[in-house]
Amino acid sequence: MKGTLYGSLTSPYARLTRLVRTRSGADSSIAFEPASPWDDSFRAVNPLGKVPAMVMEDGAVLAETSLIVRSLMEIGGQSLLPAEPAARRQAEADVALCLGLLDLGVAYFLESRRDASEQSGDWQKRRQEGLRLGMTSLEEAAGRAEQARDGAAALALACTADWLDFRLGDKVDWKNACPTAAALVADMLSVEDIAATDPRLA
Repeated sequence: MKGTLYGSLTSPYARLTRLVRTRSGADSSIAFEPASPWDDSFRAVNPLGKVPAMVMEDGAVLAETSLIVRSLMEIGGQSLLPAEPAARRQAEADVALCLGLLDLGVAYFLESRRDASEQSGDWQKRRQEGLRLGMTSLEEAAGRAEQARDGAAALALACTADWLDFRLGDKVDWKNACPTAAALVADMLSVEDIAATDPRLA
């Protein structure tokens, strides 16, 4: 099955799918094309205007990160999740945790870029509180990810934590809250393919 993966070079969601694309072996079938969700022409690819999105040769449009990750592993033939059912569920739950933290972080970041008179202080406090409370779970996930650094959960954790540094470094002190995650991510960011997808290079 052939297709094209579209994503912004600064999007942590797209970064995860790009890494899974290559590590699963799907890069021989799925091309990657940089795309901006703010470009009106991208609506022809994904009417929702969200990245990442993956368009298959049969016309199917995959517009959700977890679905794209699963599909890439199926296409590439290399799973980045444990084979044992309980461990697999836990790894998928850890990926979902990371994506949920990103949802809060991205919403906070975008809101902060609006005119101050248009921002919702209550929503921003709620998002910050969600990020703060999520740090305990992130630290627990890092302990599990240490045992499978090539897995999808570890990749999701690295993409999430590095994006928090990139966009919300002065708002979310995740390194002090999550020392295990901080050490793991510091090591992972030096790995060639992860370093090559650093959003700061875009």
